[in-house]
Amino acid sequence: MVQIALRYGLILRSLDEGIAGDRATLPDFYLDVFSTEYGEEEKVLHPWTRDLLERHPAMQPADFFVVVDPAQGERIVSALLLIPQSWRYETLDIPTGRVELVATHRDYRRRGLVRALFEAVHARSATLGHQLQAITGISHYYRQFGYAMSVPLGAGASVPFEAVAPRKPDQPAQFTLRQATLDDLPALQAFYAHYAAQCRLSVRRDDDYWRYILGGRTLETPPAAHYLLIVDAEGQAVGYVAVNHLLFDSRRLSCHEYCVGERASYLATFDDVVRGLADFAHDHQPEAQRPYYVAFDGGVHPTVKLLCRKTATGRVLPTYAWYLRLADLPNFMLALKPILEARLANSGARGFTGTLGLDFHDKSGGLWLRFAGGALEEAGPMPAGYQRDGSFPWQMFLNLVFGHRSLEDMQHVLPDLFANGRAHAVLQALFPIEERPAWVMGVW
Repeated sequence: MVQIALRYGLILRSLDEGIAGDRATLPDFYLDVFSTEYGEEEKVLHPWTRDLLERHPAMQPADFFVVVDPAQGERIVSALLLIPQSWRYETLDIPTGRVELVATHRDYRRRGLVRALFEAVHARSATLGHQLQAITGISHYYRQFGYAMSVPLGAGASVPFEAVAPRKPDQPAQFTLRQATLDDLPALQAFYAHYAAQCRLSVRRDDDYWRYILGGRTLETPPAAHYLLIVDAEGQAVGYVAVNHLLFDSRRLSCHEYCVGERASYLATFDDVVRGLADFAHDHQPEAQRPYYVAFDGGVHPTVKLLCRKTATGRVLPTYAWYLRLADLPNFMLALKPILEARLANSGARGFTGTLGLDFHDKSGGLWLRFAGGALEEAGPMPAGYQRDGSFPWQMFLNLVFGHRSLEDMQHVLPDLFANGRAHAVLQALFPIEERPAWVMGVW
C-alpha cells in the first residue's frame, strides 16, 4: 500500500488502500481529462480503464496510482498505472513494467505530480522485480524521468487495397481469412511464438492473456482487435493477422500482428491477406468510413515491408519510438551475458580481454565492463579516474542495446557521441544492427 502526503495538501496513494471512491471515479477522471484535451474519440478510455480495473489478468489494485485533493472531496487530480508484462530479448525474459494513462487535470499541472507518480510507479515496478520500464507518448517529455526512445513504435509500412489486383473469377484464393475463436488458441500461440523467436525483442503472452484479448476485453477500447486466421485451400491454418477494432483514422485499417508459420510464407500469403483485409473492412465499416489502405506495424516481418514498398503506391513509413528505462544497466548487462558472449565469439572481436568505460553525462556513473577471453566478468559504474572509451549522452546507449540505431547513425545527429577504435569494434560485436525486428505491441 502506498500513501504519500504531497505539497498543496494533496495525497498520492495506490488503489489497494481500499478507498472505494478512487476506484469508482478513476474512469471518469480519465474521460474528463483526455476528452477535454483531445476530443470526443477519447471517450473510449472510460471502458478501457474499466477493463484494466476489472478484467485485465495481470493487474492488481496496487498497480494503479492516483493523486487526490482532500479539499475538493477527495477528487482525483492526477493518475497513472503500471501494467506488468514480460518482454523477451532474444532468449532472455525481461520482467517489464508498462506505464500507461499518465494524466493530470489542467488546474493541477506544474506542481510535480507526475514526477511523484513516476517515483511511486518505479518503486512498485522494482518491488515486482521488473528490470525494464516502457512507455509511449509525448515527444521528449519522459526523458526527464530516465527514459530514452529506443525501440520502433507504430506503423512501419502501408499498402492501398487497390494496389493488389483482385482475383480473377477462375482463380480461387489460395488463402482466406476467418475470425479466430478460443478453440484456435493453440494455433495462435504457436504462430505467435514462431515469429517472436525471430525477433530481437518481443512480448510474452500466457494463456490468461490470450483469453483476455480474444474475448475478455470490451470491444470498444483502444487495444481491442479482431484476430483472423489465415487459412489455406485445404482448410488448414497457416498464420494469422490482428487488426484494430477502432478506426481512429477512418482511412486506415491498422494491422498490428501478421504471423505466418512454417506451412506457408509471407510472400505466398501477402496478396490474399491484403484482399481479405479489404473484404473485412468492407464488411465491418459503412461506406463513408471505409478505410482504403492497410498499415502494418513496424515490427512485422521485413518481407512484408519489402512487398509493401514494391507495390505501385505502397510505402515504408517513418516510425515513432518506445521510451524505455533501465534502472540498473550493469545488472542488465550481466543478465545478457550469454547473449553478449555468443555474439562476441562470432565476431571479429572474438576472445576480447580488457575493459570498456562508457560515460552517459548523467549521475549514473556510466558503465564499466570487464572481459576476459571473451567472457563478461564484471559490470558496474566506471571506477573513479578511469579514462572513458566512449560517450553516450541522452541515454542513447539504449538505442544500441535494443538494436534501434548503430553508433554511426547516432553520431550523425550527436557529434559528441563517440567511441574509440577498440570500443567501437567491441560494441559493434556486442550489439550488431541486423534485420531482427523489435516487435512489441503498443497497448495491452
